[in-house]
Amino acid sequence: MLQMAPRAGRSRSPFVAGLVAVCCLAVACCVATVAFLRAPCSSGHAGRRQALSALAASAPLLSAAAPRAAGAEEEESPRLALYRGKATGLRASAEWYLFTLGDVVRKGSTLKPTDECAVGLCPEAQALARVRTALTAGGTARGGVQALAQVDLNLVLPMTQMANMDVFDPDASDDSRVQVTEFEGAVRRLADGIQRNPLDGNAALLLYAESLKKLNKFFSSANEALGVKADEDRYLPQLPLGQAELEASEYWKLERQAYDAAQDPIAQFQERNAFGSKELRQGLKRFPGATLLLR
Repeated sequence: MLQMAPRAGRSRSPFVAGLVAVCCLAVACCVATVAFLRAPCSSGHAGRRQALSALAASAPLLSAAAPRAAGAEEEESPRLALYRGKATGLRASAEWYLFTLGDVVRKGSTLKPTDECAVGLCPEAQALARVRTALTAGGTARGGVQALAQVDLNLVLPMTQMANMDVFDPDASDDSRVQVTEFEGAVRRLADGIQRNPLDGNAALLLYAESLKKLNKFFSSANEALGVKADEDRYLPQLPLGQAELEASEYWKLERQAYDAAQDPIAQFQERNAFGSKELRQGLKRFPGATLLLR
């Protein structure tokens, strides 16, 4: 793809090789953005898939634009560094799907079709309606492009790009693409189920758990394809399928506490107005009285 051949008789230094790789990645990102903005607008699931395909089509270009430097360790290659960034973002998005959206699903799960809920205005029915809004595409965004659903931007798009980055072997790449499609199908069934039965909270909870299983399947395959261990930042952890499973896991209880703390408006305000960088403030906590600077 976008590669510059070294001059004859001279070897390219690691610095120059890295600079070329970064430039190629920047060009590839620009191509991806143009592809998205030029994607035609259409309605329904087909339009949603077209917009996603326009963005995900840039993944092979990004992968090809990140050649491995000669003699460099595999973990330090631009290709795997790009994957690591996608995996880190996907982990954060998975916590949004598990905690934020999961809480709303559980709030609506107590609703039964026999309950009295005038025009769906009870809190439980409104919760299910919010879930469906997060799972379905919106109207037309700027430039005539169909706006993607929140779940598409947070989960489906990065999963699709990761499956097309050529970091897996061909069979694993094919399997991961199938798993992305399966997760999309589970999400679509959840949204359609809420639309057909807006007062059946238990059915929505079961469909939501099924979507978590599909997401876990993709995570497990990605970890296995790269041989990633649980202590690596590229690792994608298995999500608990229910509240009882979450509360039985020390890891997920700690993750939930950290997630809630990060979502606290007061904590966010203090973070924006705190003295120094976050790394500096965490270092200051080792010294007596350092917390006075963090308030």
